[in-house]
Amino acid sequence: NLMLKSLIELYKKNNYDYSILTFSNFKDSEIIKFIGADKIDKINFHNFSREIKSCSDVIWGGGTCFFDKKGLGGIKYILFSKFLFNKKVKYFSIGVDELKSLKTKIVLFLACFLSNSIFLRDIKSLNRTNKYTYFLFKNKVFQNIE
Repeated sequence: NLMLKSLIELYKKNNYDYSILTFSNFKDSEIIKFIGADKIDKINFHNFSREIKSCSDVIWGGGTCFFDKKGLGGIKYILFSKFLFNKKVKYFSIGVDELKSLKTKIVLFLACFLSNSIFLRDIKSLNRTNKYTYFLFKNKVFQNIE
C-alpha cells in the first residue's frame, strides 16, 4: 500500500491522470483514503480495456510478480497492452523469486522483451532477472532507487 500511495502522490503532484486496477480487494474505505486514490477497480479484461484506451503507458507494479506458482507478471495484460493498443509497458517496484519452472523463466524473458523498462525492488530480483534473461535486457532492467 505504501508504494501505491507514493505513486499516487507523484501522479497528483505532476497532474497526471491515472487509473488503478488491482487484484487486491480494496473495499475498505480506510485503505483507499490512506493511499489517496480517487477510485480503484478490480482488474479484469473489461475494466482493463476500458481504461487502457485513454492512457499513454501501462505500469504494472508492486509485489513479487514472477514466481513459479501462478506468478506470471500479468503477461496476458502486457500482451494485450502492447499488441492490441500499442502502449508503452513499464514494470515498477516488482520482485522476481528464485525460478525453477521453465515456463515462468520464459514468461519473464518475454516480459523483459516487451516492456520499455523494468524497475526491480531489490538487488536479488535484479540479479535473478539478469541471470534468467542472460543479461540481454540490461539496458532496460534496473534496481529501484532507494
